[in-house]
Amino acid sequence: MASKNTPAPDESLGSLFKLADVALSAAESFAALNVATARQAFADGARNTKAILSVKSAEDAAQVQSALVKPSSDGAVQYSQKAYEISSDAAKELARVFQDQFEQMNRSLRDLAQRTAHAGPTGLPGNMGPFSQVFEAANKAFENINQAVKQATENAQAISRK
Repeated sequence: MASKNTPAPDESLGSLFKLADVALSAAESFAALNVATARQAFADGARNTKAILSVKSAEDAAQVQSALVKPSSDGAVQYSQKAYEISSDAAKELARVFQDQFEQMNRSLRDLAQRTAHAGPTGLPGNMGPFSQVFEAANKAFENINQAVKQATENAQAISRK
């Protein structure tokens, strides 16, 4: 049985299942994207083959060639945007799960420190300052990392829109 300062097994399993769900959802989305892309590439290939076979002059060939280039480049851009979207959504979900775990661990450690202070010899609560400083430093570091990740994500999104 889990003590008050450690997560219950069902909480740990819940987090594990959340992580697995995020990973499977992302894999499913990528698989669907790849199948749709393959289907579109096959359809484009068939259409392009018909267009090439219908060429009767050099002028027709030039028109067909210019018509073939644009759809494939548009498809590549759309694919990369969708892949980025899937990756970004999965990263946000994973960050949310990790943040929840960090907050749970932080609460557990604070509870443990408080119980230790109250159960220990007289004067121990006054010596809890270093523990509080460690908690504050860890929280600040976590906030800084979260801000950096958010900023990097926003920058990447801005670049991908251009």
